Amino acid sequence: PGSVVTMIGSEGDTDPGPTLRGFTVTGGTLGTLIGTSTTLFGGGGVYTEWSHGRMESCRIVDNSANFGGGLYLWQSEVELLDCEIVSNNAAADGGGLQFFRGANRATGCLFEGNDAIARGGGLHDVRSLGELVDCTFVGNLADLGGGISVFAEAESLLTISGCSITGNLVKVLGAGVWIRPGFDDVAFENSVVCGN
Repeated sequence: PGSVVTMIGSEGDTDPGPTLRGFTVTGGTLGTLIGTSTTLFGGGGVYTEWSHGRMESCRIVDNSANFGGGLYLWQSEVELLDCEIVSNNAAADGGGLQFFRGANRATGCLFEGNDAIARGGGLHDVRSLGELVDCTFVGNLADLGGGISVFAEAESLLTISGCSITGNLVKVLGAGVWIRPGFDDVAFENSVVCGN
């Protein structure tokens, strides 16, 4: 068990980090201990911590963890470009991907068939300055936020631009997108959210 790919930096690190191009990341289970936790595991496929980096044309498929079944990006600045995040699962939040703080960006990515027991079948965003550009969320499942769930706070902002969020399922609320009540720190631009 453990993350298939792990990128660890340090707070304030400005190293541009690695670029992974054309890889398939599959079969990761459990993930890596998150931050200073001794009991919480994240990123079955990919785990980053205080890291920079880029993943291009990668497939993140059939991974699992407590949080961020496919990927868990903790306090990082990682760019995902034209990646497929498919059929991953989380025992808690972020079936396909979880952003935790940081300023991550996904462009042209497909999130399909991921599931989370609690929040964010495709993506669970926690207090980040993340961006989703021209991404597709389809066929993802969770209790809250089948496609995307956002656990925001005053200083966070998730920008969703040119995305299609359709055909996602939910057991409780927010089949397409669920946003933490009392917080509206999500910006939608030219995106479609329907048929969820």
